[in-house]
Amino acid sequence: GRWDPVLGDVDSLQLARAAVVPLGEAVEVGGGGTQVTVAHDDAARALEALARCALRHGGLERVELQVDGAAFTIFPVTAETAAICLGRELRDFGAAVAVRVIAALGGSTEPEGETIVVRLPVSAAAG
Repeated sequence: GRWDPVLGDVDSLQLARAAVVPLGEAVEVGGGGTQVTVAHDDAARALEALARCALRHGGLERVELQVDGAAFTIFPVTAETAAICLGRELRDFGAAVAVRVIAALGGSTEPEGETIVVRLPVSAAAG
């Protein structure tokens, strides 16, 4: 079948908070949001998968997810862990799919220093 995401506007900070609920206290969310246009559930699962990957493959008990408008930064992430989380080293299927989902939604996922940065499309309503 074909995946046809249903897009809508959502506050990026609220999206980040919803994404990490399954991970409990292991992820601290902060920052300031803006309206992004995404398929809410799909984007939330993708962010969750990336944070879970950073925790699991980084051997960490806690990571941070900072929101700056339409950008989501997950840290700390070593270069080795980033390669796994970005699907370049296929050891975490959920994270590899997450990168593809984010791209299909018009976003991007890139390593930057000791972080992974996800950028989602800003809503036209955010101006």
